[in-house]
Amino acid sequence: MNIPLSDQHLIELKRLHQKAKNKNDADRIKIILLAHDGYTHEQIASILLINKNTITYWIQKFKSGSAVNDWLQKNYKPYSGKLNSAQIEQVKNYIREHILIDIKPVITYIKSNFNIEYSRSGITKQLKAIGFSYKQLSLFPSKADIEKQKEFVQNYEALTNNLSEQDVILFIDGVHPQHNTQAVNAWIETGVVKYLNTNTGRSRVNLNGAYNPNNQDVIIREDVSINAQSTIELFKQIEQIYYLATTIYVFADNAKYYKNHLIQEYLKNSRIKLIFLPTYSPNLNLIERLWKFMRKKVINTIYYPDVTSFKAAIKDFFDNIDMYRNELKQFIGTEFHLLEPNF
Repeated sequence: MNIPLSDQHLIELKRLHQKAKNKNDADRIKIILLAHDGYTHEQIASILLINKNTITYWIQKFKSGSAVNDWLQKNYKPYSGKLNSAQIEQVKNYIREHILIDIKPVITYIKSNFNIEYSRSGITKQLKAIGFSYKQLSLFPSKADIEKQKEFVQNYEALTNNLSEQDVILFIDGVHPQHNTQAVNAWIETGVVKYLNTNTGRSRVNLNGAYNPNNQDVIIREDVSINAQSTIELFKQIEQIYYLATTIYVFADNAKYYKNHLIQEYLKNSRIKLIFLPTYSPNLNLIERLWKFMRKKVINTIYYPDVTSFKAAIKDFFDNIDMYRNELKQFIGTEFHLLEPNF
């Protein structure tokens, strides 16, 4: 039976289909679209491999509905589990107050407090239904000062809002990528173990760099070590590149060599104004995201048989950094990630 749909209904259904998060929702939308195109219930059942009675049910539900945009929601009944609303809130608070790396303590807690039994699969489904998921913990610097981080962001925004065309902002940092592959998440066939070659050595490359968040300029030096002398050489390189800049605002962490007397002497006659980030705040140093991007592109999951090929890959990455400008703009961005601990 043909279901006449307006152009607006067609647009709305196709939009819902694009945003469908599970197969069932997507199939229900396809049922209506196929019926609109004149397919019979039997034909739709054959195409989608769904029982004919199910096809009939969803078509009738659609016809009796009042609006397309709430059609799926009206007929979707989320898993409610065995707990009432008060018990759910109590379980939520229990999980919030503890670090639970296994689900068994939750099963025990519910049994002890409510005399309700759950299987591991049952409680997993229940926890997902009430907004919890099993994911990696995030590390938080215990000495980080959240108020100082917020103050920094306010001052930074004030600076950028009043920046003249002749002024430049840079974030600097040193990094020491190690000659080895890193295990990361990847799509792997179920039941199959996928291996990566690794190296036994600990050779590394010492890089000192600067990143411009406004145009994605990247300045990189490789040095024997990262110290006051190599940082001064980086400053000289920065001033040569930005020779027209009136003031070069350089944001750095609190590494000791940045506060060395040699650097302080150099800065007395420099256009560079060194500004220190709040202590224990790597989340505020935008160049940290550049290092992460570099690892993603040329270090993680890629095996280099020797240090020479490893260094060559990193050098090639930075020599051709311009080809990544658009990606860097999206990956790094200009928004600061303030740490908001929930413990």
